[in-house]
Amino acid sequence: MNPFVESVASAAQLVAGGDPQLFHIVGLSLGVSALACVIATAMGLFAGAVLAVWRFPGRRALLVMLNTLLALPSVVVGGNIDGVTRVMTTAIALETSKGDLPLALALGLVLLGVVLLLNTLVAILRGWRVHADERVGAMS
Repeated sequence: MNPFVESVASAAQLVAGGDPQLFHIVGLSLGVSALACVIATAMGLFAGAVLAVWRFPGRRALLVMLNTLLALPSVVVGGNIDGVTRVMTTAIALETSKGDLPLALALGLVLLGVVLLLNTLVAILRGWRVHADERVGAMS
């Protein structure tokens, strides 16, 4: 059998079998992402309001710096410490470089599944919102 096909089959077994290492990394990724969203929302709403309303010397330079930080790779911020900061994306890169293709593929499949789920939820919410707007428009 082709090594890639074998790796895909092994990856599917890791996902279906509930591999502890795989789901530890996934759980850590989801936890870190959720916490980051909460912190970023709290700080971002306040900072965004301040930057939108107040004019002060150096505001433009600060905006340029903040926009530049948007490109900061996650591996530079959380690192790659096993069990602490090794999230799905960094684990995929590490496992691929180590030659553990089944785990890397399994993580990639789970990551795609999480993204698919989130995109599906956003599409449902968007459709619900459009439908609600159409009802309000028809009532006017």
